[in-house]
Amino acid sequence: MKKNKTILLLISSVILFIVAITGIIIENNSERKSQKWNSLDYNVMVNSDGSMDVIETWDVAISNTNTIFKNFNLSSGVSNVKVALVENGVEKELQQINVEQYHVDRGCYYALQTNPSTFEIAWNVDLDNSKGDKTYKVYYTIEDAVKVYGDCTELYWKFLDESNLISGKSVTGTINLPKKVSNIEKLRVWAHGALSGEINRVSEDKVSFKVPKLTKNTMLEVRIVAEENIYQGSTKSSDSNKLQSIISEEQAWADEANLERYKARLFTGIIILICALIFVFFYKKVKTYKEQEKELVERYAIDIPEIEYFREIPDEENATPSRALYLEQLKGNTSYMKPDQNVFVGTLLDLSLKGFISFENISKKEFKIIFNDGMSKQLVDDEEIVYDILEKARNSIDSQRNYITTEELSSYTKDEYNDFMKKLDRIKFLSEEYHIKSGNIDIEKKKIIDKLKTKSGIHIFLLLFPIFIMFIVTGGLLDKGINFSGIWIKVFVAVIMFIIAFIIGNGWCIYAIGRILNKITFLSEKGYTEELEWKGLKKYMEDYSLLKDKTISDIILWEKFLVYATTFGISEKVIGQLKIVHPEMFDTNNEFYNRCAYWPVVSNSSIGENGFTNLSDGLGKAYNTASSAWSAAHSSSSGSGSGGGFSSGGGGRMWRRRLRR
Repeated sequence: MKKNKTILLLISSVILFIVAITGIIIENNSERKSQKWNSLDYNVMVNSDGSMDVIETWDVAISNTNTIFKNFNLSSGVSNVKVALVENGVEKELQQINVEQYHVDRGCYYALQTNPSTFEIAWNVDLDNSKGDKTYKVYYTIEDAVKVYGDCTELYWKFLDESNLISGKSVTGTINLPKKVSNIEKLRVWAHGALSGEINRVSEDKVSFKVPKLTKNTMLEVRIVAEENIYQGSTKSSDSNKLQSIISEEQAWADEANLERYKARLFTGIIILICALIFVFFYKKVKTYKEQEKELVERYAIDIPEIEYFREIPDEENATPSRALYLEQLKGNTSYMKPDQNVFVGTLLDLSLKGFISFENISKKEFKIIFNDGMSKQLVDDEEIVYDILEKARNSIDSQRNYITTEELSSYTKDEYNDFMKKLDRIKFLSEEYHIKSGNIDIEKKKIIDKLKTKSGIHIFLLLFPIFIMFIVTGGLLDKGINFSGIWIKVFVAVIMFIIAFIIGNGWCIYAIGRILNKITFLSEKGYTEELEWKGLKKYMEDYSLLKDKTISDIILWEKFLVYATTFGISEKVIGQLKIVHPEMFDTNNEFYNRCAYWPVVSNSSIGENGFTNLSDGLGKAYNTASSAWSAAHSSSSGSGSGGGFSSGGGGRMWRRRLRR
């Protein structure tokens, strides 16, 4: 159950990560310098002479910016420009200057004709190296904004064009006409730009518009046509009739916009349909896994109560450190056993108990490993690997000797690290092979579980691979300067939806397979019982309160226990507790010492109070030396000059180049 919760948490985290990254990519697909409207409001008064007084209220979020620019593609003149900062409802007018600047002076603005077709307003916002929200009011008058025809009048104005690089939300506007039309039906209004926008006739002389969200490079223009002349003072007039051509033009654009809306709805429908099909597919897969769960649980479930503590060596006749660790490290039908220093030292101690070798201290840190020739007992495979390492190490020095020192063994494994590590890696395979041959592992169940684990691995790959591809492709598009807007944003959102559907579907399958693996084991009843016993023995050795159950006469048994305490990585804890509960075990005059294997060595006062730790460290040095040599040989460092990752240093000789702003 705990594993299933972990899987659900992982899936949720991945989805949240994707959503967060998506938001970052969409919202921050821009330079570090940025401006974004919190709101933008236009208050427009159209005068009877055809001019137009505009007040723009900018509530804008600004980051690392000195100056904001507003451009007009002129077809009419711009006059009466004023820019004011609004703080706490009070307007503070900025100072006008008459020179174009890339970085406008603090507290200033300019309003200039920068070329024959462009009029520019720019003002300082004083956020060069910081960010914040500011409110500005921009005042200006547009001359001759209205055209008068024989059968109608037309106000056709583009407030924002496609070159606009600021996005935002809540763009609103109110346009007040100079006089009311006689009938509201004689007032026609249209707007162009974001398809989510709306324009409405509020009354016979007032029009309003709003856009919930405006993206970059999206225009905003308004067209207001009255079927009677409400601009008596306008000088921009023509006797030609224009009403029908305007209506026809707007109808064509409306049809085009409706087609775009239809395409958007169709696109959304296709996304939903594909996502639904993905869910149906995975629903059927999960249903199959649930049926398989029911069948396998009925056939293979083992009902054996947990063993809290176990006070003997399980299957002592056949037990070895690596065989024990394989079962003790078994979780979710996977053994996380690692043939490491603990296994190597535990096996050496076990060889000592079985009489194949013995130890003699040379100093506190160095020991002799003595070969006891003439043993008739057969070594098992995993022990034979370790014994073979010892023999080869001795033969590399002097085959006639009957011992090797721990320092000599360490020197040998440093030189022969590849052979040493390969041999130890075989120990896990041999341990599993033993449990299969002994009947601890049910080979039929193992084949079924291995297939399920393979399917789970495929689902994990299918869950993660689309995410990897998405980031690779997205990174490539960003490098090429693709702006995530328009069709790109739609495609990007569609891909995200499909990926999330795949994540949920594959996660669902992983969860379903996890339920099966949590309910059955590839162990037989015999093997499952032994697994519980090894875990119970480890818990028993760790429990301080139970150590007093064993008396001094059980010192020989504790010698065996410590082989497995070493293998399980808890020997120091057990030794520390034994010194408190049974200090008499460390008395070298104890009558039971002559029946022990390695205990007299570790209790010898000449190697100090931490005799067992010193012996373990001395024996384990061979593994640590080989492991370090192997790691050094299989790693790449940029510091060596042989290649590898970039380092954080630098600043040496380089060609200098003048930068020009």
